[in-house]
Amino acid sequence: MVIILGTYTDTLYQDNGKTFTFEKASFKGGVFMGGNSVISCTKDITIDGTAFKSTSDVFTIAGDFTYKTGGFTHNSGKLVFNKGASSTTTISSTSNSVTVSLYKAEFGAPTYNTTFNVRNIDLQVNNDLTVTGDSSLFINSNSSSVIQAKGSVTSSNTNSTGGGTATIEINGTGSQTLSDNTVVAAH
Repeated sequence: MVIILGTYTDTLYQDNGKTFTFEKASFKGGVFMGGNSVISCTKDITIDGTAFKSTSDVFTIAGDFTYKTGGFTHNSGKLVFNKGASSTTTISSTSNSVTVSLYKAEFGAPTYNTTFNVRNIDLQVNNDLTVTGDSSLFINSNSSSVIQAKGSVTSSNTNSTGGGTATIEINGTGSQTLSDNTVVAAH
């Protein structure tokens, strides 16, 4: 478990070339600087006061992601939302006006049927947005939450059951491709 208290004012660094794995995390103060290697959270993470700079590699979260205050910088890495067991994962904030900018994002259901609930947060994906896995996958959101896809959107999930209520806005400034296992469309 990683706990950074709100009274912490220094910087915690991920060494380059070193994988950083933890079960749960609460980031409430200071600065976290990701390196160039994998970060893996096997359960839940909350960012509430820390200026959090992710890895330039892959950051996988296998539980809930809560963003309240501080900052999240994508560092040109990929953020992967996976659930470790058949369940519901919540991606949320405490304010409807919060937008978290991601470079690449993936919603995956590699082993278990998964529902992602996006609540009170907009996810702006500046590069590729992908949906992967072999299990049933649903992405739901409340009316105030949107996933903004500014790059290509690809679904390679092979399960015949899935979907959800999430709004995915395809709103990039250049050419974008929307593809899944059966359809490819260009914009």
